[in-house]
Amino acid sequence: MTAAFPADLVRNRIYVLRVHGAGADASVSVSGGTWEEGASVGTTPAPGGLIDPAASSLPEGVTLNAAQDSVRVDSRGGEFRLAVRAEAGTEVEIEGLVRGVTASVEPAARSFEPVATVAVSAGRRLPGESRAYLYLNIVRDGVRLGRIALLFEPNPVQ
Repeated sequence: MTAAFPADLVRNRIYVLRVHGAGADASVSVSGGTWEEGASVGTTPAPGGLIDPAASSLPEGVTLNAAQDSVRVDSRGGEFRLAVRAEAGTEVEIEGLVRGVTASVEPAARSFEPVATVAVSAGRRLPGESRAYLYLNIVRDGVRLGRIALLFEPNPVQ
């Protein structure tokens, strides 16, 4: 049994698959309807982990985005400390490898206070090196709840 969607899928349109069966006979029909207007539903993100800027040490050239889940490090590098806020019982794991960068996690303990401090030392990026990333995975019981990205910018000299 096969069914095909229309050749052109249009956004803000509802497509319905109907499967009909009577004994050994079965059929499928595809129909498109208009978008249903109604009350909007809002959600708020449930962050698995954020950087606490007040408790972190961010030198010149290291910036935090507005959502507090991404750190940009310019090509000059530097040494900095990131205070990671998350729910109690979570752990911070470092994922990735960047030449000239060392990072270590120092656990702490309290609810939605910094659960860990991450110490990062980044050397100056060499000419020709590309953009690189490290990730701080926020994990509880083997399940990743969130991720903080550290972006290391390339040297502008190619």
